[in-house]
Amino acid sequence: MNIVIGGGSGFIGKHLGKQLIQKGYSVINVGRTAGKGKLSWDEIKSDGLPPCKAVVNLAGQNLFDPVKRWSDQFVKDCFDSRLKTTTALAEAIVKMPEPPEAFICTSATGYYPFSWTEEFTEYYDGPPADFVEQLVPKWEARVTLPETHENVRRVIIRTGLVMGKDGGMLQQLRLPYYFGLGGVVASGKQYMPWIHVDDIAGIFVHAIESNVTGILNGTAPNPVTNYEFTKAFGAALWRPTIFWVPEFAVNIMLGKERAPGMILGNKVIPQRVLETGYKFKFEDIHEALKDLCS
Repeated sequence: MNIVIGGGSGFIGKHLGKQLIQKGYSVINVGRTAGKGKLSWDEIKSDGLPPCKAVVNLAGQNLFDPVKRWSDQFVKDCFDSRLKTTTALAEAIVKMPEPPEAFICTSATGYYPFSWTEEFTEYYDGPPADFVEQLVPKWEARVTLPETHENVRRVIIRTGLVMGKDGGMLQQLRLPYYFGLGGVVASGKQYMPWIHVDDIAGIFVHAIESNVTGILNGTAPNPVTNYEFTKAFGAALWRPTIFWVPEFAVNIMLGKERAPGMILGNKVIPQRVLETGYKFKFEDIHEALKDLCS
């Protein structure tokens, strides 16, 4: 009943760990340092993984970290924190006497092209978006295992914008919105593939406990535009949203490399998540924000 979670001490990892423990699982986190109930990345490379039901990887430097300026080192950190950790877990699985039932890795909705009109489900078979040197497809390619391990289910969860009280995008936006400084970004027409943190953790649990394989979209069934989100968040906080952040300001704040993700967006639908039986707790943005702003 062990579940190994790479990056388990992060925002999503803490919520996933809590749900798993409530279900009776034992959680072993993998991070930079070892400790009680925790392994280091160096340890799994040298000593391997303990017996477990599933291996999950959530590790990855936040691409939109407001504190980090865009630089060659930052790009390297974004790639290494995803590619190297996924590879380390895949190699450790191959060496296990008894492999786990599933290898489940987070990914990002940045795989899909930017569009104001097109809907993207897990059945999308077009080319991946050329966003940040095609980081996402390179990341997903590391979730491969040799043919000798074809019985290990592999699941990739393309995670959207995760909302929670203790992390994610709301933590960054709450203060300016609270002081009445929130507003529409650029055109406001861009879609935001959002999800409540309880549901993204729930989708990972669903992937562990079901027989699902392949791609799942970790987004709520009802995506909203930036304009709709802005008004909903302002209403949940009982604050006005009269300001407007022009496109040039976003480019200055985030840089031309990251700004498209904020300005253009994509409309992502979790069709396979619903088809495989997951029941969302929060399908509507107003319900989610009411819960998170209470």
